[in-house]
Amino acid sequence: MITSLFNENDNIKEYKLPWEYDILTKDLELEKIFDIMGNEDNNIRDLSIELLFNPVNNENEMYYRQSTIKDALNNQKTVINMYKIILNAINEAKKNFIWMSENNPSFSIMTSKDIINIYIDSFKKLRDIAISEKAHFNSKGFFHLFNLILDEFNEEYLDKIKNSLNQINTDIIYASGKIGDYSMLSDFKLLTYKKRRVHLPNIVSLKNKHYTYTLPPRDIAGAEAIADLKKKILYTFSEILKDSAKNILSFMKSLNRELGMLIGCINLYNKITELNLNVCFPEFNKYDKISYESMYDLSLALRIGKNIVNNSIENVNSKLIFITGANRGGKSTFLRSMGQCILLMGSGLYVPASKFNAKIYEKIFTHFKREEDTELKMGKFGEELKRLNGIIDHVKIGSIILFNESFSSTDAFEGSNVASEIIDALKEKNIDIIFVTHFYELPYIYIKRKTDAVFLKAERTNTGERTYKIIKGEPEDTGYAIDLFKEIFNKNIIAGK
Repeated sequence: MITSLFNENDNIKEYKLPWEYDILTKDLELEKIFDIMGNEDNNIRDLSIELLFNPVNNENEMYYRQSTIKDALNNQKTVINMYKIILNAINEAKKNFIWMSENNPSFSIMTSKDIINIYIDSFKKLRDIAISEKAHFNSKGFFHLFNLILDEFNEEYLDKIKNSLNQINTDIIYASGKIGDYSMLSDFKLLTYKKRRVHLPNIVSLKNKHYTYTLPPRDIAGAEAIADLKKKILYTFSEILKDSAKNILSFMKSLNRELGMLIGCINLYNKITELNLNVCFPEFNKYDKISYESMYDLSLALRIGKNIVNNSIENVNSKLIFITGANRGGKSTFLRSMGQCILLMGSGLYVPASKFNAKIYEKIFTHFKREEDTELKMGKFGEELKRLNGIIDHVKIGSIILFNESFSSTDAFEGSNVASEIIDALKEKNIDIIFVTHFYELPYIYIKRKTDAVFLKAERTNTGERTYKIIKGEPEDTGYAIDLFKEIFNKNIIAGK
C-alpha cells in the first residue's frame, strides 16, 4: 500500500544522505533549522533532514508536496494525533515482536494475533479521524490517504478480521489438506469453526459417505505423527500471520514516517510565525529568472530570535550572478539565505521570504572558503580544487552551485582566470552559478564579454557604513577594508589600547 503524502505515485523512499549533505549543512548553517524542526525529538529531526534532502524536480510534484504541507499546517492537531496513534501502535507491536519464535509456532500465532489486534484498534481510530476530518483537507495527498483508510480498512472488514482472530485456538485445530508426494499431507488450510445448533438434517447427513480416524489410546507413534502434523500446520499458519503482521507494520511505519516529516514542517513554521518572521510558499518559473522579496538568513534569525536585515530583487537572470563589494557587508549571509531558500523550495517547503520565485533545480551545491589545513596535507588552493572536484563528480545538469570567496588563496589574476574557466565549463552544462568574490578582475571578465551576467554588491553608504543589504550594482575594485581598519583603530584609541 502506498500512502503518497509527498509523492503522487510513490512513498518517499528511504535512502542514504547524499554526498553533499555535510558540506551543505556546514556552509548553509542548517543545524539550527534541523533542531527547530525536531523540537527535541531526534526521530522527527532525522525525518526532517531526510525530507530536506529528498527533493522533487518537476512543477507538478512540487505543488503536490506544497499542498500536503499546507494541509498539515492548517490541520496541525489532526496530523499530530494521527502520528501519535500510529507511533503508539508501532511501539506496542514492537514489544510483541520480540517474542516471535521459530521453535514455538503456537506462541508465534498468539503473538501475531495480539499484534494484528493492536493494528486493527489503531486503524479504527484512524477511520474515525478520516470520517470526521476529511472535509477539512484539500490536498491530493491527504485525499488519497483518507480514501485508502476508509476503503481498505472499512469497519465491516476490520470486524471480520478481529472475529476471525478471536476464533484462533492452537489447542484444537480445524484444517484441510491434500495428499501430496510420498503420501505426505500438503496445502494446509485452516478452517473456521462455527458453533451451530444440531438439527435433524445435520444428523441425517452423517449417513453420507465420509471418513474418520480415531487414534488408539496406546498408539505412541501415531500420537507423535499427529503432533508433528499439527506442528506443521501451525508453522504454516504462523508464517502467514507473521508476514501479515510485518506487512501491516511496514505500512504503518511508512505512513508514520511521512506524518513525522510533516510534524517537522509544522514545528519550523510555528517557530517562524512565533518570531513574526516572513514566510511564503515559493512559485516557479521556466525562464532562468529569480525574484525574491524580504529574503533573509533563516538560521541566523532563529539563532538570535528576531527579524534581521532582508533583501529583495525583481526578475533578474539566474544563470550567472556575481556579488562583490564591501568586506563584512552581508555577502556571505545573503548567499546562505539564497541557498536555504533553494533547498527548502526543492523539498516542497515554505521559504524565509515574503515572496520567492525561481526555477526548479536538480540539486544545490556549495563551495565556501575554508580555513588553512592545519595538518599541512595540502595547500589551501589544492584543498579548494579537491572539493570542487568532488562537486563535479556529483553535480547534475540543471543544478546550481554557490561559490563563496572561492580561489581567494591565490592572487587576483590567477584566481580570476581559474574561476572563469570553471564558470564557463559549468555554464555549458546548464548549471547556474552565484559567485561571491573580492576579485574585481573576475566579474570584469564577463563585463568585457557583454554577457547576461547579473552584478550585485554589498551596499555601503558614503560614510562607510554597512547596511548589510545586497543591491544591484557594478563590481567595485575595492572591498573597503580601510573602513574596518579605521573602525577598529579608532576603537582602540578611544579604549586607550
